[in-house]
Amino acid sequence: MRKILFTCDLDNTLLHSYKHKQDGDVCIEILKEKEQGFTTPKTLELLWQLNTYENVCTVPLTTRSVEQYTRIKWGAAAPKTALVTNGTLLLNGTGIDEQWWEDSLKTVLPLKEELQRLYELLSPQESFIRVRIVDEMYLFVYCAQGVDPKETAEQLQALTSLNVQCAGKKIYLFPPAANKGVAAARMAERIGADFRIAAGDSAIDLPMLKAADLALIPYNDLINEEYKQCAVCPIDKPFSEFVLETVLGICCE
Repeated sequence: MRKILFTCDLDNTLLHSYKHKQDGDVCIEILKEKEQGFTTPKTLELLWQLNTYENVCTVPLTTRSVEQYTRIKWGAAAPKTALVTNGTLLLNGTGIDEQWWEDSLKTVLPLKEELQRLYELLSPQESFIRVRIVDEMYLFVYCAQGVDPKETAEQLQALTSLNVQCAGKKIYLFPPAANKGVAAARMAERIGADFRIAAGDSAIDLPMLKAADLALIPYNDLINEEYKQCAVCPIDKPFSEFVLETVLGICCE
């Protein structure tokens, strides 16, 4: 039986914010005593089913920090492992995997001064509501009202060798090793995966989607000719349910 690695983005893939809540959705994340993150009951059921397959390693792969990820209450559907901070930290049943952490630090260490330089450059500016270095691994910027994030990201890219990515009002500045494609490859090697499936909804997910044997994407937003194989979610179906049903279907082949 082949060993399958399934790496999956989190926000807008397995769960969504209160802004996109639908009737019947289940709250699985509380932030400052307010309901923040939701998913469908069927998503939790499918995720639980997927966890019963011993030949499948299901790994959420997210830009979220350790603290942000651990806010999520999966219940019985909880994945056994997760890659957070854009893949630079591996969480397992006992906490942070120390070897993974140490290997990530080695790759990011040469750029720590660059991260600090940009943090000090951007922190005083009124253009940004938040500027912070996340888990020592990358720089996060949240743009203020009236600031064009895409234009700002282009300006920042001209100032640094870090990989600058824009998502809504959020801007991420990643060292090359803080990359979902790199993280997925590391995990595939660790578990000896024979087949890789990846699901995601943004440009930050592209490295892992391109490297996967099967990429799962919402609608046609992320169509890319570099995919080995691609499946697109029907427009009338929740992306989380489409993703998990597709993976389960492959497990049953």
